[in-house]
Amino acid sequence: MACILAGGLTNWPRIDLPNEKISTIAISSGHVCVGFSSGDVHLYYITQSQHVSLHWSKKIFCNKSINHIAINLDETYLAVTGREEVAAGGGAGNSSSASIVLLDVVSGEICVDTPVDSVISSVGWVGKSLYIGEMTGGVHLIELGDGTISSIKQILDLDSKVVQIDGKHDLLACSTLTRAVVCNHRNKTYREIGTKLRNGNQGVCVHRGRVWAARPGSRIWEVDMTTGNVLSTRQFRKLISEHKEDMVQGETRDDKAEKAEKTDHNFTLLHSTDDHIISYNEKGLIYILSMETSTVLAWTKLPFDIRQISVCGNLIIALDLAGELHHVRFGTLDILLETAYKIDQYDRCADILFNNRKLIRTLTKENIERIIKIKDLSFKLTDPNRANKVYKLMDAIERLSISLGGRRQENRSTSQDRRQGPHSSTELLLKDEMKSGKSQSQEDLLDGRKRKTTFNRTLSGSTKSLSASEQGLQALQLYNIKFGNRDRSPKSGTCSYKSSAESVYSSRPTDLNGSIDGLDDTATRLREKLDEQAREAGIYMNIDKEEQKMKSENLTEGQRKLADCSRINDWEFGDGPVISSMEEANLFGEAMAGMEKLLEGSKLFEGGKLLEGSKLFKGGKLLEGNKLFEGGGAIS
Repeated sequence: MACILAGGLTNWPRIDLPNEKISTIAISSGHVCVGFSSGDVHLYYITQSQHVSLHWSKKIFCNKSINHIAINLDETYLAVTGREEVAAGGGAGNSSSASIVLLDVVSGEICVDTPVDSVISSVGWVGKSLYIGEMTGGVHLIELGDGTISSIKQILDLDSKVVQIDGKHDLLACSTLTRAVVCNHRNKTYREIGTKLRNGNQGVCVHRGRVWAARPGSRIWEVDMTTGNVLSTRQFRKLISEHKEDMVQGETRDDKAEKAEKTDHNFTLLHSTDDHIISYNEKGLIYILSMETSTVLAWTKLPFDIRQISVCGNLIIALDLAGELHHVRFGTLDILLETAYKIDQYDRCADILFNNRKLIRTLTKENIERIIKIKDLSFKLTDPNRANKVYKLMDAIERLSISLGGRRQENRSTSQDRRQGPHSSTELLLKDEMKSGKSQSQEDLLDGRKRKTTFNRTLSGSTKSLSASEQGLQALQLYNIKFGNRDRSPKSGTCSYKSSAESVYSSRPTDLNGSIDGLDDTATRLREKLDEQAREAGIYMNIDKEEQKMKSENLTEGQRKLADCSRINDWEFGDGPVISSMEEANLFGEAMAGMEKLLEGSKLFEGGKLLEGSKLFKGGKLLEGNKLFEGGGAIS
């Protein structure tokens, strides 16, 4: 199923400080923490409707900029690191000092404040353990106990800057500029991943029981967690080139500028979610990868350079070099619709539904049922035209769910029912439309385009060349299609619904039995109105005759000769001449009025008399050749 990217699906206000810019950010399921270049830290609550509320703000450092923030999995502690540039004596150069601070998330109280000798390049929580990586390659550890916090200690001394830290339980995965390693500090085991060195900010993460290490050239190593052996190399460069870029819906950008710049794909840090791995690079590229299927679900190029990203669930927060925050949601259509609906962005939810309705048929029954849960979206929109379109589309989606074996949601109230009057009950819905699959109009709604059928083309494309009688007959055909099969009485011209209508209404209460008669009256009035309009236009037509004429065009040659005497040649009446004083239609009607059975060949029994070849016995009189015996007299 397609992965969609959408921007702005949060209700966050603009987060900033006057004359200061955001230097780092961290997000968890319930909190957002923002660090500023001034040394301030703001912690926000995230509500279910994706609003944020400032919980506390604190100035952590007076002369340091916040460069890293990390929230532990339990959301009880917040790790903050700061960096201060100090001019060396005599201005000969610059030296740096850094600190690591632990704060209580609820109160904002500082629990630990420890200086370190080198600039901190990476921090990461693994359970109750906090790992701190340095620019010089050192890795330090702070452990949380039952109400206690251990002092900081160094556990690794690697060859270069620590780029990223991740892990699970007692396992630590660590990436530097040249290599990646896995270790267990409790068992004091250490293993290097692979043997090929590199030079770059490629990261590492733990995802679904494997360690994944980014490599140059859009490659990722799959690594065994315990042995450190490389199990496979996942190649993504070709997949990315074959996968068309996914636009972030709801965001605008200059396409001309983007086309002029060549895209250089490469992975840097890796971020793990429940089902995906998210990566990016500094040039604004973001990648959503499925390691289970080794596929690129989506990738896009944001119109700015990226300083850092933070990921939680299906939300990506990107921080640009100017200190601005940008929000990108990702997921299948049903996930994004559900997200937009829950945060009360109903117009945005309708936009996503309309823009991606062609994807609806690619969803599973479970995905479609998730969409049906928000079927009341149309009643939350202020624009009536927009609400009507959403209503119709939701109805088509629900029918699609039924055709896939789903179940109709019985949450439509009487006021929500499209049908008014005595037939707006669930019983009638189940009898007619609810048991059907996708109709032609539903196909058009799901495809996002209006489809013309052969009948529509006849009505819309060629009505100018039709006579008034033919146009009237087409109107009657539309009426027949809408109200079902009918049997027309040749004398009265009224309609009797002896098939589907009677079967549907047979079990209805007696006060509804007049519905069929009402439809008959409507058909009669329609025919009379069409005839009156034709006479006013100077056209006199027999609707029954014209309808029979149009139907005869679809008959075979033999059927046409039997059905219409005007198409029968002279030789088919025998050797004698056609009597000019008599109409062919009347002559044919007289000859065929008493026909009872048609046998093989040319034998016809009529009232016990035999017609064979050109001989006709009628009432005891003989017609043979050009002689007619009638009442004992001969007419030649």
